[in-house]
Amino acid sequence: MEQLAKDSIRARVRLALDETGLNESESDIVLDGEEYDDAELDAITDGKMLEALRYVYSVADASLVPWSEKRVLVFSQVHTFDGFIEDAPVQSVGVLQVPEAIFFDAERGEFVARIGMLYYNVWTSLGSERYISPSSKDCFLDTTTGNYYVYSEGKLEEVTAPLFMDSTFVPGYQVVTASFSDSEVWRWHAAGLRSWKFLIACESAVEVSSPDFSMLSNPYTTGTVERPKVATSHTAAGVNILFFSASPDGDEVILYYIPSPSFSDDKLSVGEKLVDAFIYYLSGLVCQVLGDERQQGFFQQAAELMGRATEKQQ
Repeated sequence: MEQLAKDSIRARVRLALDETGLNESESDIVLDGEEYDDAELDAITDGKMLEALRYVYSVADASLVPWSEKRVLVFSQVHTFDGFIEDAPVQSVGVLQVPEAIFFDAERGEFVARIGMLYYNVWTSLGSERYISPSSKDCFLDTTTGNYYVYSEGKLEEVTAPLFMDSTFVPGYQVVTASFSDSEVWRWHAAGLRSWKFLIACESAVEVSSPDFSMLSNPYTTGTVERPKVATSHTAAGVNILFFSASPDGDEVILYYIPSPSFSDDKLSVGEKLVDAFIYYLSGLVCQVLGDERQQGFFQQAAELMGRATEKQQ
C-alpha cells in the first residue's frame, strides 16, 4: 500500500491535467476558456478523492487490488455467566461433578456453579450447563459486561464479536451468517471457513434473491464442509455472507476484502498497482465537475490501468 498525502494527490492531478494540455498557464487551469486557480481546483479535487478510490476498488481487476485478511471465530454454542470472582480456584478441565461445581456464595447471596474459571447463576443456568467443562469450541458471554471469552490453555481469553452457528436454517447442518457494513468491507474477493479445503470466490457466491438459493435450504443439496457453498445478500447497511456449512466443533470465518477507503492523518492508502488508475480517474472526475469533455480520455486511461479496458469496449 502507498500512503498518499492530500498535497501529493493534488499535485499529481495538476500534473495529469498539464500533460493533457489543460494547464495553459503557470498558476491557473484553463477549461473551456474559464480559469480556475489552485485553491478552486484543490477544493474540487479534495471533494472527489474518496469517490474516485471507491470506484477504482470496486471495479479493478482482482489481481490488482491489495486484499486484506479478516478472521472471525465461530462457535457452536454460547454459554452465559454473570461475572468473574477473581479469587475463584481454577478447576481442572474435566467434567465437573455437581457437588464440586455448585455452592452458595455468601457475598453474592446466591447459589453459583463453578465451571473452570467461570461462575454461572444456577437459577438461570439449569440443566446441562452445570456439567459443562470449558473447551476451545465453546464461547462464554459475561452478561455483566457483554464481553465474550473462549477457554484456551487453562485460561479465558477475550474474543471480539464472535459468530455462532445456526442449525435451524438447514436441519442437521451448521450455517454461519456474517454481516459486514460498507464502512468495514467495501468489496470482498473470497471467503470461507477454516474447516474448508478451499475458499469461495465472490463471483461464485449464490445471491439470496436467486432461484438457486432454495437449493441451499435443502439438506440434500446444501453446502457441506466437503462441498462448501457461500450465499450473499445486500442491504443498505452492507453485505451478509452465509456459509454452508461449518464444522460442529467450532470454526473460523476467513475473508479477503478491501475496507472502505478513508483518510488517516490526511493520507489515503492506495494499492501500489492502482495509484496511476486512481489519479487518472480522479482527474476525470475533476474534468467532469468542470464540464470538460476530455474527462473521457482520463476515464479510458484509468480503465486500462484497472484491467477493464477490454471489458468496457465490448
